[in-house]
Amino acid sequence: GPWPAVLNMDPYRKDDWSAGWDASLGRYLAERGYAYCRLDVRGTGSSAGVALDEYTAAETRDGYDAVEWLAAQPWSNGAVGMWGLSYGGFTSLQVAALRPPHLRAIVPIEATDDRYTDDVHYVGGAMTVSELAQYAVSQVAMNALPPLPSAWGDGWRERWQERLEATPVWLFEWARRQRDGGYWRQGSIAPDYGRIGAAILQLGGWMDEYVDAALRIQGRCTDAVARRTIVG
Repeated sequence: GPWPAVLNMDPYRKDDWSAGWDASLGRYLAERGYAYCRLDVRGTGSSAGVALDEYTAAETRDGYDAVEWLAAQPWSNGAVGMWGLSYGGFTSLQVAALRPPHLRAIVPIEATDDRYTDDVHYVGGAMTVSELAQYAVSQVAMNALPPLPSAWGDGWRERWQERLEATPVWLFEWARRQRDGGYWRQGSIAPDYGRIGAAILQLGGWMDEYVDAALRIQGRCTDAVARRTIVG
């Protein structure tokens, strides 16, 4: 060392559900001289707190703090990047918009700039019933799963039950918010694309739901020190 660090944060349970592919990625990065950090967003997996909704302001600020914490570690060279697929790509964009001083670059994969026009809730104002019947329902189950007991220690079961009672069904709020507005601007970098200064490398697919967003980000994030989009 010292080494740069790469951060990924999402609700997909680093200790079990996504542990296999995540460990493979961590090894790949470590072999190439990067420290890798995986974070369950607050209220999910083994993280404390309550997941009141996706992409809350507090969750994004957690990402800012995690970037700066990584940069301050004695093994760190002060350079931090973020990457993520879908939810993790969203969080990399949202954290980058807060401009943590030590965030150098982000790699959002299949992510969007606008949660209302191009996401799993609504597309152009039309409710995406297929996604709400699949993804949204799966998140109810995902958010109900317990933490890793060894991570929480004594009393984990009682704390988990408290979290269960306090965690809302995200789908209900999404269904209530059928018009664009402040609710959907939270977690969207549109229309203020100039908030991102870190370099951006995006990955997408021509048949993917987020391809339009990737092209908008490429064209409009003109304050980013560099930007490149690969659509396969």
